[in-house]
Amino acid sequence: MTTSVSVPWSPGLASMQPTDTTSETVDRLIRAGCARNVPAEIHYEHRNGSIITGRARLLELTECQILADRPKYLDRGGSIPAGASVTVHVSLGGSRYQFDSVIEETDRSISLGGRKKVRGIALGRPSELSDSQRRTCLRISVVGYDPITVALVRPHPRLPNACPVDAEIMKGRMHDLSVGGLAVLVDHRLPDTIRRGDHFFLTFALPFVEEEFYMLGSMRHSRVVAGSGSSCMGLSFRPWCGRRFAHDQRRMSQFVVEHERRLLRRRK
Repeated sequence: MTTSVSVPWSPGLASMQPTDTTSETVDRLIRAGCARNVPAEIHYEHRNGSIITGRARLLELTECQILADRPKYLDRGGSIPAGASVTVHVSLGGSRYQFDSVIEETDRSISLGGRKKVRGIALGRPSELSDSQRRTCLRISVVGYDPITVALVRPHPRLPNACPVDAEIMKGRMHDLSVGGLAVLVDHRLPDTIRRGDHFFLTFALPFVEEEFYMLGSMRHSRVVAGSGSSCMGLSFRPWCGRRFAHDQRRMSQFVVEHERRLLRRRK
């Protein structure tokens, strides 16, 4: 079941489904979150298809903006420019919400308690909050766990459901995960032979999940991580081995839900 709350002012969130909940509810939730300085995850989709994620704490709700401290980015050298459209995920009032917004300022002076000032960002005030689980494929960051190793192997050139006996195994660290795909960090630049649309068999184990996952992934995008020789690969999961794929997606969905529940318990 989904939850959404709406207010009259709208920056153009046509994709959300508003309800008749009053604007006072939105104000109350966001103001309470700012009073507690709750953490928020800010997701920005770069034009190359990669997702940049920053974490910031909400500080103040003004008439037109939400002020937050400067984001800490999961990728070294990551940044979100002024004017960027973003999706913000945050826990408010015991529930997990998301809203679309715009980074209106990236170097805002914010007063704390009348005297102390910090540098932060200003987000456009949202028209509505929507249940974060409404996303078809909610993406979660896994950097808070011990490193999760992902093994990637190309399929056999003539047998798409098998791997060559002498296949080269590439290994990386999982960066984020959803039921629809994942991002993997590898400690080198990808060769030119790896291109968008290439398929890889993926093997990995998730925390608190006994059985390993065996998935087929298609590379959607890749980029060099700023300030390093590493690369980040974004892969979407592809159906294969019917029942096995459905089984693994159900287990993955349960892991994502439990991850969100753990976040909510820690933030209460």
